[in-house]
Amino acid sequence: MHALARTAAAGFVAASLSCRTSENPAATETTGDTGTASGGEPDDGSRATLVHTYGLTTLAAFEETEPCVQWTLHNDQPLYVNAVTLVNDGGFHHSNWLTVPEDKFTGEDGFFRCSDRGYSELDAALSGTVVFAQSTQSRSEVQQLPPGVVIKIPPRHKIIAGVHLLNLASVAIETELRMALDIIHPRDVEVLVAPFRLTYYDLDIPPNRRSRFTGTCKIRGPYVGAVGGEFDLKLYHVLPHTHYLGDQFRLETFDADGNSEVVFEKTGFNADAGGKAFDPPLALDGSEGLRFSCGFDNWRDVSIGWGIGDQEMCVMLGLADSRAIMDVSVLVNSKPTGVEGDVLLHEGPCQVLAFPRTAPRPSPPRRRRPRRCTSRRAPRATSTSSRSSSASTPIRACRRRARRACGTSPAPSSHRAACSRRATTPSSPRPASTCSRRACTSACSRTRSRPGSTSRSSLPATPRAAGCTASSRAVTRPTAKARPSGTCPTTRPPCSPTAPSR
Repeated sequence: MHALARTAAAGFVAASLSCRTSENPAATETTGDTGTASGGEPDDGSRATLVHTYGLTTLAAFEETEPCVQWTLHNDQPLYVNAVTLVNDGGFHHSNWLTVPEDKFTGEDGFFRCSDRGYSELDAALSGTVVFAQSTQSRSEVQQLPPGVVIKIPPRHKIIAGVHLLNLASVAIETELRMALDIIHPRDVEVLVAPFRLTYYDLDIPPNRRSRFTGTCKIRGPYVGAVGGEFDLKLYHVLPHTHYLGDQFRLETFDADGNSEVVFEKTGFNADAGGKAFDPPLALDGSEGLRFSCGFDNWRDVSIGWGIGDQEMCVMLGLADSRAIMDVSVLVNSKPTGVEGDVLLHEGPCQVLAFPRTAPRPSPPRRRRPRRCTSRRAPRATSTSSRSSSASTPIRACRRRARRACGTSPAPSSHRAACSRRATTPSSPRPASTCSRRACTSACSRTRSRPGSTSRSSLPATPRAAGCTASSRAVTRPTAKARPSGTCPTTRPPCSPTAPSR
């Protein structure tokens, strides 16, 4: 009775807003609980209802369209939604409602063309979360969760939806859409639910007969792999969706031994709300997964596939206490498996996508310093204790350069001393790599001119040795006005240990 009283109060406010639509096409109003509306409970400010009208929409005769619509909440704090009410005056075939950041799909509130803002339901779901799904052609529907169970809307978010409008009349109609959010105080929150979806895409409904399409989906393994823990999913709410040919929906749980139990079933087709809430929640820890099936009675003489208009759908939205976000679907390879009475049976393999609900965000990219002309730099010694370790890098680099320039013989002792002395001098304004290069080239020249040397440098000059001599001349000529292409200027900033390699 408490929930019904709140719903009635929200409906009354929505109706009063619709009467003012001509004056204010899109309006929002907030109401708090009163003693009479809550069955005598005191008004302690722990509950409130946000009611919004999206304004009037006109549909031409037999018009079918799929626009988007949004409502910016302007909330500086999180909202904890315990119930959602959606009311319309007809023409709204179905709609899927999500919450996304304010800066996503930017634009004014109200109806808009989805493609103008690049809207896609998948992008919206990854950016936010599902809030509500409308039953097929329902005019008034309430999604009521148990006490303390909520959908969380983060700060500075908005409500957005892709809606399917269909006017089957031979005259134009004018319709209005209104929504109410029942929110509760954070101290009363016990469970934050997350959405998941079951979809059978690979529909090929045969003409002039009844058929049923079933997906048996093992979700325990993907769930455990995504969260790295136990299969602790608890189901709070389910809502199926088919079109006018749909005459059955069934949801079952099954275990490792093949035993199954029907937990929800709907037969026939009407425009009433078709969801079900579980209180207490349905725990799936003892099962392997879910089996869902959609039945159709195709009285037409053509096959029907997946789509809008005169085509069909088979979808179930669930809200669960879950540590993973899951999307389960039958995409391809649906095949006939037998006959049950006059019903042709089909079944297809399930594809399960699961990822952690609280997946860590990737760390921001590290800012790289601007590339400089020096190919590799060594850390500059900053203290006496760190000089020995920082000097080893330029010494090794010096030895490699000496071998490349002068031959394969080890670097002479004078060369090693020069490298070590210059690399460990903290007051040098030039990078250690520059100092060691000059030391290497100088030592290389001395080695080549040493009388009686038996190293390869005493042989006739080779292109490698000539290159070494040229480097020595280029480095030891400080008065040169022009420098060769690709060399560094004489004045450089000190080395940085985080400078990137070229």
